[in-house]
Amino acid sequence: HARATGGSVEAMREQVYASWAGDLADGKDTVMVAGLAEDVADLAARARVDRVAAGDVEAGGVELHDGHRAGRGDVIVTRRNDRRLKYGPTDFVRNGDRWEVTERTADGRLHVQHLANKALIVLPAEYVAEHAEVG
Repeated sequence: HARATGGSVEAMREQVYASWAGDLADGKDTVMVAGLAEDVADLAARARVDRVAAGDVEAGGVELHDGHRAGRGDVIVTRRNDRRLKYGPTDFVRNGDRWEVTERTADGRLHVQHLANKALIVLPAEYVAEHAEVG
């Protein structure tokens, strides 16, 4: 798209980030989307640095499947259905679910809250390391 509009990739990344930051400041649930993995990684890293600096996210964290870190305040996405991880009679952790980290443990488990239905669950360290990504 940058080539078609004559803009640079950096300018598009900046526009995406500025829109996301503005939505976040307005209290909206917002997501950044990028077509290339390197753009996703750059945007996610920048967002985490800024959120840590603002005190919204703890500086420490556990390593996720995508190489990023997540700690209290971060949003993650689960990337594998796991019917063993239940948080209700019929609800279980699904691919694409978005969660906010409410606590992390020294052994790598994450206590998380589902962003849509507010359900709580503890994700095992193995699941986090293999199937969780920055949200």
